[in-house]
Amino acid sequence: MVGLTISIHFGLIISTLLPHNAVSSAVAPAARRWVDPVFSQDWRLFAPKPENSDVRILARGVDRTGHQHTQWLDVNTSLVIAIRRNPLSPLALPEILSAKCALVLLSTLINGHRTEQQRQELIKQWGDPGRKPPELIALERAGSSLLRTRRVTHYPRMQIALHVIGLGNATKGRPQPAFLVVFEPALLANVTAL
Repeated sequence: MVGLTISIHFGLIISTLLPHNAVSSAVAPAARRWVDPVFSQDWRLFAPKPENSDVRILARGVDRTGHQHTQWLDVNTSLVIAIRRNPLSPLALPEILSAKCALVLLSTLINGHRTEQQRQELIKQWGDPGRKPPELIALERAGSSLLRTRRVTHYPRMQIALHVIGLGNATKGRPQPAFLVVFEPALLANVTAL
């Protein structure tokens, strides 16, 4: 059984790395669900113009009407502090996973030269649980966990936002404007910890 699982794992990984052909196209949806976001290949380290921004993952509690809410809470602050104290901490995995999820969502929203209206329509579509990307589900679970540890349980819904602070283009040195991407409110997930 373990051998079969390992074979399937490596088969799915290899199918995402090979050039497009009939086999890789047939298994592409299953392979993407398995590979992203944990096992995905990321070549930005070797890019001539590496990304130079700070992405904060924020969460807040929201009432049923959507009119009352808590202040925004930074999801990763406690994880980052724990990792800086102990770089070999097992808490590094949720931090890496949530950062990759945020980057995948941002690249989906920003790349492709979408207009602001197209981005808002996509965010609204993702409010439907059947169309919600797994990366957003993972961030909502992390946000729910934070709200529950902070005892913000009287709000039945929660909302995730990504605050991107452009630190400047690595080659030009010009600062980039900051922006906030706010997702549709979702039910507070029933989780206690990541």
